[in-house]
Amino acid sequence: MTVVAERPAYMIARSRWRPAREHLENPRPMNNDEVSVKVSVQAVAYLVKTGLLLPPDSPALWHFEAINAEMGWLRLRRAMTEPIRDALTVQLAEIGFDEAYEPNADGRLIEDLIDRLFMP
Repeated sequence: MTVVAERPAYMIARSRWRPAREHLENPRPMNNDEVSVKVSVQAVAYLVKTGLLLPPDSPALWHFEAINAEMGWLRLRRAMTEPIRDALTVQLAEIGFDEAYEPNADGRLIEDLIDRLFMP
């Protein structure tokens, strides 16, 4: 015998929830050669400033689609992620820590990018 518990009203309302576009894991279909990574606008600016991403006039290599003023989707070729992560790891070792070996602001940004660009 199966007993079905009655669900409270707040659970019923929550069950109708649909994720907003920014909550989707992959907002647009891509081919197997591309990946989509949710990153901050500040992170993309950092990657361009340091030369790890070519300027935005190279749309064949990467594209950034803003969700709002702070976040967006970075789409790039899968083959680009590992060299970028390697370069970020070197930068993290060079500039990412303060005197007490705690991550500074740049270090936290770099660590976040390294984690987000990990592709199994």
